[in-house]
Amino acid sequence: FLRAYYKLFSGCCNYPKGDGEIYIPWIDRRHEGALLFNVERCSGSRQDICVEGACSVYWNRPYCVEFLHEQIFRKDNDNILRANMYIVLTSKPMVALFRVLSIMHLAICIPVRWLASNTHELGQYGWSVRSMGRVLDLLEAAFENIVNESKSVIDETFMMKLFQLIRNEIPPFDEFLTFK
Repeated sequence: FLRAYYKLFSGCCNYPKGDGEIYIPWIDRRHEGALLFNVERCSGSRQDICVEGACSVYWNRPYCVEFLHEQIFRKDNDNILRANMYIVLTSKPMVALFRVLSIMHLAICIPVRWLASNTHELGQYGWSVRSMGRVLDLLEAAFENIVNESKSVIDETFMMKLFQLIRNEIPPFDEFLTFK
């Protein structure tokens, strides 16, 4: 889906069915000053690309749907990519999926990625590679909570405090997440 989204809406993608050349000026004309997030080229083997891309799709979705609605109902429309994208972006289960994946990106992927990439600099706080096991323990407890109370996944306070114990112990981690 993210590849199709990129092909359709990216201003720099050379895809024959892509609309980047008309979408970007449309945004400038219809929603001047709108904050849009780019979906980066979706290739490679990064495991978290779907949650990262979901944030952009979830944020941009209202603009995309409005644009696609105008394009699809024109008489000369024969673009199957537009039609498929419109169906996905207006599907309630898909919108829910984008929302949950966005939450996972913000609440889980960003903090875990930061801890994993900065572990070697956190020795003064008693943190080491072995300490990453604590991250897994906190995630396991959180996921068990979500299984028992499914609404927890959309509870901002619950999700954004998953790593509060570690934030209390490692000031640079807390500063990073506060900034983010």
